[in-house]
Amino acid sequence: MSPDGKWLYFTKNDGAGGVWRMPIESGDEARVIDSVFRYNFAIGKDGVFWVPGLAADRTSSIRFLDTTTGVATELIRIEKPVDLGLSISPDGRTLLFTQLDYASQDLMLVEKFR
Repeated sequence: MSPDGKWLYFTKNDGAGGVWRMPIESGDEARVIDSVFRYNFAIGKDGVFWVPGLAADRTSSIRFLDTTTGVATELIRIEKPVDLGLSISPDGRTLLFTQLDYASQDLMLVEKFR
């Protein structure tokens, strides 16, 4: 929900369908961002922060859409992939995100399993 309580923001198709908004009172939904990576978006008082899909070189970025002007800008390029989690502080001065430093999986063999 927007900080002013006028808009509800949501994703479709696990984020691949974009970020949408609709008025709380009544009205039609409208897409505001074409695609977002794994639900990574946050609503601030002036617009929407979001993470688009990974770039070809596996870097990420965080972008901002000013909902008043409709102008989108890249705020930061991140050398490592961003995972689940993006949040903006209520005063709009701090942005929190998760970064994937290392990913692995362990393969285990269980013998004499009953």
